[in-house]
Amino acid sequence: MVRSEPIGFSLAGGLLATVTATALASLLFTPGQVRGRLLVMALAVGAQALRVPRWPSALATALMAWLLTTGFLVNTEAELTLDTDDLLRLCLLLLVAALALGARAAARRRPPAGDTTPT
Repeated sequence: MVRSEPIGFSLAGGLLATVTATALASLLFTPGQVRGRLLVMALAVGAQALRVPRWPSALATALMAWLLTTGFLVNTEAELTLDTDDLLRLCLLLLVAALALGARAAARRRPPAGDTTPT
């Protein structure tokens, strides 16, 4: 049996990915370019969800990304808000994580290339 990494490492990796993405998004896009900033965060969430072995880590990464997006990329004064746009951004980041987890699960079930064994 292959053991996966402890969940704490996945959570730390998710935090590192989202903090790095926050810094990158703030450098690449102006405060008014919320969609571009959100795209960077969504890419970080998706990449991390493809890498982590457990779904709670991927969803926690999406939540951390939302907190950082809301606090630093949308509201540049580090103020957390909760209105319709914030909830939509949270749903988007959670959806990205779920889709990446689904893609990872599908890739694991796919037989290796050249394998002609009937399933």
